[in-house]
Amino acid sequence: MKVIGLSEGLFGVANLVSSDSQAELSLASNERTRDIDLIVNARVALAPEALQEVVRRVVPAITVWHGATAQEVSMQSFRPGRPMPTHRYTEAR
Repeated sequence: MKVIGLSEGLFGVANLVSSDSQAELSLASNERTRDIDLIVNARVALAPEALQEVVRRVVPAITVWHGATAQEVSMQSFRPGRPMPTHRYTEAR
């Protein structure tokens, strides 16, 4: 999962690559702000509808814990189709 907070062109990036590890801050914004745009970019083995439910439940809970509020502006989720390679070998090499 990648979380990015954008404020006036400044941003921070945190990455979570496994449920067995902690999120790591890979780029600190070093700024304090009252407003952020939060983008959750997740590639997970979960139905898109279930992921939306988790995000809609967890993000407001975390913001309340920090004394803030959250407003959902837009949400998109999808299940990518199977890869369709354009080239295949006809026999093993």
